Amino acid sequence: EPLFALAVRRQLAPDYAVDAASGTADALARVTARRFDAIICEVELEGASGVDLLERIRALDPELGRRVLLVTGGMSAALAERVGRTGAPLLHKPFARRQLREKLGALVGPA
Repeated sequence: EPLFALAVRRQLAPDYAVDAASGTADALARVTARRFDAIICEVELEGASGVDLLERIRALDPELGRRVLLVTGGMSAALAERVGRTGAPLLHKPFARRQLREKLGALVGPA
């Protein structure tokens, strides 16, 4: 979601550099091409779920896979169960700047 990416970029600037992917395939290509400190991922994605992407990231880079923050504005009970089994932190929309920074800071350390 371009608007979500823009909102995250604004909430994390200037302390964090934010790179936005246009979908699952783009995200995986970026993860294999360069190093990221953390990933912020929507649970509901076009054509896949954030859990699917998280599992693929963990297979490619287990260390990075421990630094994924999932974000949702709502999800089905089945998907919520899958998210819970991942052990990844979850942030519910709408969220405040402070909440996003606290969750991200817990993954990578303070900015």
